[in-house]
Amino acid sequence: MTNRLLLLLTALMLVGCNTTAPERGYIVNTKTNQVLYGDRIGLGGQTSVTRSLNNVDPATFEVIDRFGYAKDKHLVFKSGGSIPFADPATFRKLSQYYAADKRYVYFKGEIVRGANPDNVRVIDDKWNYRGYLLSDNKVYLGTDKVFTPCDIDTFKVFDVGGFAKDRECVFFEGERVTGASAKSFRGLYIDYGADHQHVYYQTKRVKGLNVKDFRKLSAEYAKDKKHIYFQDQVTTISPEGFRVVDGGYAKNDQHVFYQGNILPGADPDTFRVYYLGVMGKDKAHCYYEGKITECGDWDESMSVQEPQQQQILLKRLLEIQNKSLAKNETELPARIRDLKLALNHRYLTPDNVNDIDLSKLPIGFHFRWIDTSLADRSVMYELRSMENDIATFALHSNNLRGALFEKRSRDGKVLSDSEMKLSAAFSYQYTPSKCLYKLGKCEQEITPLVTADALTNSLLQLSPENPQGKLYLNEQIELVKLQQHAPAGGPYHISYDDGIWTRIDERGDKELFMFDEFGLPVLHFREQDGQPVDLWYRKFEPK
Repeated sequence: MTNRLLLLLTALMLVGCNTTAPERGYIVNTKTNQVLYGDRIGLGGQTSVTRSLNNVDPATFEVIDRFGYAKDKHLVFKSGGSIPFADPATFRKLSQYYAADKRYVYFKGEIVRGANPDNVRVIDDKWNYRGYLLSDNKVYLGTDKVFTPCDIDTFKVFDVGGFAKDRECVFFEGERVTGASAKSFRGLYIDYGADHQHVYYQTKRVKGLNVKDFRKLSAEYAKDKKHIYFQDQVTTISPEGFRVVDGGYAKNDQHVFYQGNILPGADPDTFRVYYLGVMGKDKAHCYYEGKITECGDWDESMSVQEPQQQQILLKRLLEIQNKSLAKNETELPARIRDLKLALNHRYLTPDNVNDIDLSKLPIGFHFRWIDTSLADRSVMYELRSMENDIATFALHSNNLRGALFEKRSRDGKVLSDSEMKLSAAFSYQYTPSKCLYKLGKCEQEITPLVTADALTNSLLQLSPENPQGKLYLNEQIELVKLQQHAPAGGPYHISYDDGIWTRIDERGDKELFMFDEFGLPVLHFREQDGQPVDLWYRKFEPK
């Protein structure tokens, strides 16, 4: 079975830059006619991971904010990635994370639904995971929450945690904190706040906790002189010797605790938490979310960020991904049924394949195409133009630098596939098959998204200033060569049954496809050696 996640994460940790760029930010390389963007640090510990922007126009490229927004004549970018629907001609920066054009307001490149770009003021955006925006007397929190304060003129956001207030009311992330005194309320620590009488965890009052005796322990644990509290609940744990570990875990000399409750049988002397609080382990057992689980390769090495230990982590993540894919295969019939319902059964069939007319789609038509693996990959398809009977789709992804473009004729034939460059191949994987428009057999050679040789060449371009990555470069290259299993190519046998197109190659590997009535992807499931290796599907947003 193709170890795609292993290939993905290995490459993301190791792939260096084609051209030296600043530690972070945009740079136009006039020698190579490229625009590049560098992140501050990479997964493998590099001081810079730099990638060129796909489909950018260097001649019209303009940096609005070196670490954030930029644009050219076609696209707008945030941290190197393209922003769907953004209009370069009218795009303007409002603050560190907010921006607007003639149609939309954006927070970190995502549309703030309902906000009016002609009447907008940033209240607060100190934190990159949320921001407060005022538009038409409503407050927008990030991209998905909107609320109306009790007194808009006195509304302000606390520097601590998610609390805000006005003259009359207190709020936590847009939800009112019932009973709290706005006059005396203050933030204490992250999700804890207090007025002159009571302590609150988010929107709930912590009964019994005296505000004068409050002591912070973590984002979820607090204490006073006599008790330990988890979130808004008092526990039976004695404060003596109590200490927070991580990930909801804590311990004293007698017990280990998870979310305020005793973890039966756990040994406090040997208990440790690894990999950012995901796994716990003592001398006898491993724990996941407070329950005993198989240890597998999870051990003390997970706390050591040395290159040779990262291989163990990658293999473990691959095991988890394989289990996820196996579950998705079991649930595939139900997913297909739901997709058909979402399409109202208007999908591509052999009878209507010659009726495709992309000119019927409005400019701006879009859908999100998502992957079910742990890699958290998604692609936004956006119809940008329909000119001379040619439809141009821009493909945006958070994991991609720049954008990809796909051109189709009015009747749906793919004229130019999305450019599969090494820097993009790990965030977007879909191979449209022209021969799917015909039943029976057809010949079609499929080029792997990235060959082992191409990956080797890219890895060898790691900067000399990055010796940490080179310590185990050769070992990783051999691993990638060993793991890669590219599609065999044609000839294929193509069949159709009730909305599902099936393609089987000479080796017996199978793919299932589903398309809407315009020939655009709705589902792509792939098996190799009888095992599931890919599942992409269209995400239908609630109406």
